[in-house]
Amino acid sequence: MPTAPHFSALLLVLFAACSSSPPASEGAQPASQSAAPARKAEAVTWQPAPPRLPLQLGNRRIDPNVKSVHPPGTRIDLARLPAGERRWVMPGGVKLPFLNGVIDGPALAWPEGLSPAPVVAVTVDDDGMEWYVFADDSRGTCQFTWRADLKRWDPTTKVVTSVARVAWKPALPRSPLALNDRKSDPSVKSAYPPGTRIDLAPLPIDENGWSMPDGTKLPVLNGVTRPPALSWTAGRPLAPVVAVTVDDDGIEWYVFGDGSQGSCHYQWRADLKRWDATTIVISPSAPQHKPGK
Repeated sequence: MPTAPHFSALLLVLFAACSSSPPASEGAQPASQSAAPARKAEAVTWQPAPPRLPLQLGNRRIDPNVKSVHPPGTRIDLARLPAGERRWVMPGGVKLPFLNGVIDGPALAWPEGLSPAPVVAVTVDDDGMEWYVFADDSRGTCQFTWRADLKRWDPTTKVVTSVARVAWKPALPRSPLALNDRKSDPSVKSAYPPGTRIDLAPLPIDENGWSMPDGTKLPVLNGVTRPPALSWTAGRPLAPVVAVTVDDDGIEWYVFGDGSQGSCHYQWRADLKRWDATTIVISPSAPQHKPGK
């Protein structure tokens, strides 16, 4: 079943197996890592963070990620691409040093159908994590994420694609739509990679769409046909939808201005013996969990 996106820069994000912890009509940014406004660092020579030594990946209490020595919001232009012992494969085949103390990991994936752009800078997000900045303003990073199933920290990657290059369209329902076959999940995964976040400006209003807590109607997500209205956390002020993000399982979520996220998908109902549309809302203060679990 779908996984709640780790709320961790606009723009379209690819989550492979090297970053931690986000489509638009126009815009994308990291889901779990929000990039701070970039401010240029003058006369700065950038060096990638070395790994923690000894590197302990089996201890959940010790985060192996290494934060930047530069303050959040820093941007350092790379007039010359840096060298490094351990090389991370960029889109297009260029190899650059790993970031944030990571020592190995998968190649940085790139949105299908988009031509790779060269790396031009490094920037630091609000959490002190460094990102490579591409010439089209896309961004990519890698960092360690705790994997409960593996009981260790694992390298993950993420790409945030420039808003100017992304136009979000909701997934259409499967046709034919079979809701009585337990072996066939009717939920439709996003066409965008896990970790993608696309800012929605303007909102894609759909008068026949899915009702948001503030009354706005937006396209239904994940191929669902008739989901219940999205409820809201009691006592929490309403916030508008500002983006769409894709979780680790390829399921899309609406992102609200206060950091909450809401989604709908199909869940098997043993009592009804069919797949049934269900909704979920996660607020920033609430523990993240897998929908339907």
